[in-house]
Amino acid sequence: MAQISNMELENLRHLISSEQLCYAKAKVFAQHVNDPQLKNYLEKQARSAEQSIQNLNQFFFS
Repeated sequence: MAQISNMELENLRHLISSEQLCYAKAKVFAQHVNDPQLKNYLEKQARSAEQSIQNLNQFFFS
C-alpha cells in the first residue's frame, strides 16, 4: 500500500466513523418504524453504510 499522510488517515477515520453512525441510526430507526416503505428504505441505507464501512476499511487492511 502506498504511504498516506496523517491528514489522509484522519480523513479515512472520520469517514468510517460517520458511516458507522449512519449505519447504527438507520438500523435503530428501521426497527422502530411501522411504515413498510420507510422500513425498507432505512434498511437499504443501513446496508449501504455497512458496505461503505467495509470499502473504507480496505484502505487499512489491504
